[in-house]
Amino acid sequence: MLRPATPLSVVLFTAFALLLLSTLSNPIINFINIATFGGVKFGVFGWCSRTTGCSKVGFGYDMGMSRLLEILAIVEPVRD
Repeated sequence: MLRPATPLSVVLFTAFALLLLSTLSNPIINFINIATFGGVKFGVFGWCSRTTGCSKVGFGYDMGMSRLLEILAIVEPVRD
């Protein structure tokens, strides 16, 4: 006999597992990413690029304004 809380427990465990997968995205686990744009893979705590590697794990994206503008294709690539 199925108890009333069993289906809800299954749904809550599934939601927790999906939340855990999305949180452990780039740069913690490289093959899970939230979005890819301009050759850069974005995750919750950072980003990874084929040319520059991965950022440090932290909150927000510190890419520098010139790199961010290159990715968004607003301006020509800026040479330092």
